[in-house]
Amino acid sequence: VRRIFGLYTERGIGMGSIVNELAADAIPSPTGKPIWGVNVVRGILTNEVYSGRHALGMTAPPIISQATFDRAQTLRSTNRTVHPPRVDTWPLQNRLRCSICGSRFKCAYGRNGRRSYRCFGRETNSPYFQRTGQRCTAKILEAGETDADLLNAIYIALSQPENFRAALEVSINALKAKLSDLERDVAPIRRGLEAVSSELGRIEMAWVRGILAPDKLDLAERSAKERQEHLQARMDILDPGRVDELERTQSLLAAATENLDLAANPDTPHSWFVGGFASLLPPEWSKEGHDILLDYTPKWVGETLRELLTRLQAEVWYGPDGLHVKGIITLPVPLTKDEAQASLSTRPT
Repeated sequence: VRRIFGLYTERGIGMGSIVNELAADAIPSPTGKPIWGVNVVRGILTNEVYSGRHALGMTAPPIISQATFDRAQTLRSTNRTVHPPRVDTWPLQNRLRCSICGSRFKCAYGRNGRRSYRCFGRETNSPYFQRTGQRCTAKILEAGETDADLLNAIYIALSQPENFRAALEVSINALKAKLSDLERDVAPIRRGLEAVSSELGRIEMAWVRGILAPDKLDLAERSAKERQEHLQARMDILDPGRVDELERTQSLLAAATENLDLAANPDTPHSWFVGGFASLLPPEWSKEGHDILLDYTPKWVGETLRELLTRLQAEVWYGPDGLHVKGIITLPVPLTKDEAQASLSTRPT
């Protein structure tokens, strides 16, 4: 507690940096876990008990002085005034993941105010660092350039039928391979549960019609329910994320296949290729989309990109070779040197 107050009031270190320093020194959190959180640090800095006061009027042995506690509250109030909450649009928030370590990218501001996406696996309080003892090597991405390049790549794919068909075919092949892998564990159990459910239905009909004797009906029902419980227990121990991913993949494959059928039909009007997205296209947009997109505000680019990714049911994955959009369509998006920054001077939002 004293160290946290000292770092905050004497050295001027922010809560996020305090979290990283405590994690780097392997100091356990109040819950006993190695990973600290900003909310935990904030709770300590705002708890009057550590200064000897209690909300119910009782007294407690002080760990820090009242002056130190008051200074911490003054700093918090000043920071809220000097650094008000940001209102920028972050279209890749909770959508951008790292293929190197599996972590999500966080939204961050540099000391110069520039926005960036930063892999959480780079932080010492991340599960990846706690598990491996190493920081992820993913680059920090400049947000404005990254958002514009992604939006441009999606626009090009949607506006050109041949590009759209090619992107759909790549996506369908990838989804089929992924579905095959996911179904190895889940599909046999689901088929078994469906078969048992049908069997129980037939047993109920046999009871209604009086086809089987009561003792045989009871035996058949007990046997079916035992198998049902066994199969359900197997399903319950599967990773819930894997089951959810199977359902998402099945949905994406169906949507991509339907879109490919329409794209391959010569009678489908060209306007269909941007049909569901026409309201999002800028009126002046042309093949030089990237240059034109840079003339739009980051807010417009961000809101449009978020809406497109939602309609395409897409996630974005970072890799050393660039970004990959994965959803109804699959698109590679190379990164330029200007987008991938090595600077560590960022402040998470």
